[in-house]
Amino acid sequence: MLNQAVVKKSQQISVIESRFSSQPESVDMSFVVEESAGFKLWIITNCSINLEVVMAGQNATADVRIIGIGQNGDVLSIKTRQIHQSPLTTSNLEYRSVLSDQSASEFDGLIEITANGQQSVAYQKNSNLLLSPGAKAASKPFLQILTNDVKCTHGATTGPLNQDQINYLLCRGLTLDQARRELILGGLYSAAEMFANNRSRNRVSKIINQVSQTQFSDA
Repeated sequence: MLNQAVVKKSQQISVIESRFSSQPESVDMSFVVEESAGFKLWIITNCSINLEVVMAGQNATADVRIIGIGQNGDVLSIKTRQIHQSPLTTSNLEYRSVLSDQSASEFDGLIEITANGQQSVAYQKNSNLLLSPGAKAASKPFLQILTNDVKCTHGATTGPLNQDQINYLLCRGLTLDQARRELILGGLYSAAEMFANNRSRNRVSKIINQVSQTQFSDA
């Protein structure tokens, strides 16, 4: 069983994390969000993630962004569970992978709404950016809904950088490597929009800048 961190009633908690390892590992994370509490998680990593977020109290909300960076022969296994146990709860989860060389991403995402989860809203999205022909990604979303009057949506996209956007940047004087890097980082920076305050956004931007120095120097 995962060790659970609890976001207490009416609390507003944000977690921002960068987790990289020379030998990518598997990380277990579990959070329980109580009544009227709000939870935000932003994490960038080259590790596999097993994440569970439980909306346990009425009006609980959770907003999650996971950014997976794969290189060489990395295999990122991302498993998420959004569990709505109470009415009027909301969850929004997005997993973005950036994959180069022969790396791969495997995403399994479950949205579970129990019989007590009426009028809940759940959203899930997986976006996979393939930077080389050898990179691969698989997405497996699941819905388990045990009540009526809910709204659940999920989506997945996989593909290379947009060639039209690359051409536009080339016309503005950037080299090919610079154009690719700008597009990669632009997609990562947009994940900071989940935070309303500048302090959190600046912290996320700083982490992305640090990561880019080692992960995307040859984009």
